Amino acid sequence: MGSRSAWSLISTGGEGLAGESYGGARDGRPGARIAAAARPGRTANPASPMLTADQKSGELAQMGARAGGLSVFSGVGGLDLGARIAGLEIELATDQDAEALSMLAAAGGIATLAGNIDEVLAGPLIRLWGNRGSPRCLIGGPPCTPFSHAGFWLEDKRTGKDPAGSLLTSYLRCLEAFEPDAFVLENVPGLAFKTHDRFLKHLIEKVHGLGYRVTREILRASDFGVAQARRRLFIVGVRSKSPVSLSGWPSWPVRTSRWAIGALEEGTESEPDEQLREKYRDLLPLVPAGGNYLHFTDHNGYDPPLFKYRGRYWSFLLKLDPEKPAPTVPAQRITYNGPFHWSNRHLRVREIARLQSFPDWYAVSPDVSIARRQLGNAVPPLLAAAVVWRVRQALGDVGTETWPAALDEAAKPHASFEEVSAAYPRPSREMHKSENPSAGRLPEPTPARSSL
Repeated sequence: MGSRSAWSLISTGGEGLAGESYGGARDGRPGARIAAAARPGRTANPASPMLTADQKSGELAQMGARAGGLSVFSGVGGLDLGARIAGLEIELATDQDAEALSMLAAAGGIATLAGNIDEVLAGPLIRLWGNRGSPRCLIGGPPCTPFSHAGFWLEDKRTGKDPAGSLLTSYLRCLEAFEPDAFVLENVPGLAFKTHDRFLKHLIEKVHGLGYRVTREILRASDFGVAQARRRLFIVGVRSKSPVSLSGWPSWPVRTSRWAIGALEEGTESEPDEQLREKYRDLLPLVPAGGNYLHFTDHNGYDPPLFKYRGRYWSFLLKLDPEKPAPTVPAQRITYNGPFHWSNRHLRVREIARLQSFPDWYAVSPDVSIARRQLGNAVPPLLAAAVVWRVRQALGDVGTETWPAALDEAAKPHASFEEVSAAYPRPSREMHKSENPSAGRLPEPTPARSSL
């Protein structure tokens, strides 16, 4: 996405965010000590000691309410919807993609601010946050192209020279400016690759210096009731006595592609470019479920071979296996790269949304190319909900033996996609910030997976 030189308020989601500007630019830095500066009669003091979560909760209680969540690099709102599932109400979301934010505002009832993160952080974001005090949690997924698996094939990204990598620094500036009690940062596993680990080490060193206990883990969405085997790196931090645990999760049923999108086969409209073009159109029906171009290589006994073994990218002619979770659905459609539907066509937008665990009522762009990109870049909401819930447990906001209603429903082996998504909380500006959407008890935990 290109940078924007202007910022704009997209939607207030039914609740205004206008407020006085406290803690503006100081020596070239965004305003610090938002919690203190937001209280009339007090002056921001970047050098003063940072408050613990318990101390900050006391200050916010004196202000009349605890602040909710702040979302940066929000995109179309996968993390935001996950936060709401976990009972954390997002008060304000910002991204430079104005159209993505309009979808988030329509679906989520969240106030949104469009603009380049460094520009909005220099003033507009702080002004709109107003006198709410420090956020309970900062969430965000800085654009991950510099560290993505696909980006590994581009030299400037593989060697860590992509300037977009500096967006991690922008996320750090948000932490310094708003001093939330906790944060959730999502990115691709490639950030932990050896070629990029200096970025990761620098990031963790900085957040440690800000007083956070940090946990990092690569998680697979299909382990959380999502019908997609997408892997994502989560880095979370809290100002509490104990760090967040991102291992020893409950056991959710493995959801298949058919579970998520099988019912849509006859219920969605075809899209203009969903059929393959001439060159390889006749080959795709020959690919077995879950297979790819390797079916046509001598390695698999195809005679004469049509392709060299390992001569193409792995997603070339890749077809979904309806009885397994989908592989990662990309943000960009490439003509002959999948995953393709088992009916030998490209996936439709609503199918992509379901494979990401977005409910059918969630707004998407009417432009299918834009919708694919926005959904493909999103964090699966069910995965995000599990992570945010663990953060809330570490903060003491929710009990350790309860689970959000949607994830509790997702743990039922025979629950349909419709039944799971029906448990998602719909947007409501009247919902109290401390509302606890838990229902039932945790399923038995699985053995802890190893950390990074």
